[in-house]
Amino acid sequence: MIRLSLQLALRSGREGLLRLLITAAAVAVSVALLLGVLAEDYYTIMGIGLAGAFGVITLTLPLLRRMTAPSTIRFE
Repeated sequence: MIRLSLQLALRSGREGLLRLLITAAAVAVSVALLLGVLAEDYYTIMGIGLAGAFGVITLTLPLLRRMTAPSTIRFE
């Protein structure tokens, strides 16, 4: 695909090559910006997920304490 685009750009002259370089640079800048934003959001999302997991664990601990109390043990 890259080879085809280079052949088409080189055959269409200087204007085609310039258009190809501008397009490639625009794509590279866009990808870099997108990755930068996702990298900052990654830690925020992970922090929220971790806080949610700790919240669920904290809510289930009293239930676990009631279920595993010595008075609830049954011998049959």
